[in-house]
Amino acid sequence: MNGSMTIVESVPDKSVKLKLMFEGFDDPLMVNIQLEPVAEGTKVTWTDEGKSGNNPIYKYMCLMMDSMIGGSMEKSFDNIKKICEE
Repeated sequence: MNGSMTIVESVPDKSVKLKLMFEGFDDPLMVNIQLEPVAEGTKVTWTDEGKSGNNPIYKYMCLMMDSMIGGSMEKSFDNIKKICEE
C-alpha cells in the first residue's frame, strides 16, 4: 500500500504523533506512540485513530490495518531497538 507518513509532533522521551495518508483515501490515520520508562527499558504503546464513515471499504480496511501495516511497524521498532542498543 502506498502513502506517506509525517511526524506532526515529537516530545523527546515521551511521545511521537504521526499522520499516515494512504493512496486513494481522503482522511488521514492519526497515530500516537507513547514511550514509558519501565524496569526492562521502555514500554512503547501504539494507538491509531481515523474516520471510516459509512464506506464499507474503509470499515474493512480498519479491520485489516494490523495485517496491512503491523509487520512494517514491528520491523521499524526492531530496527530502532537495534540502533538504541548499539
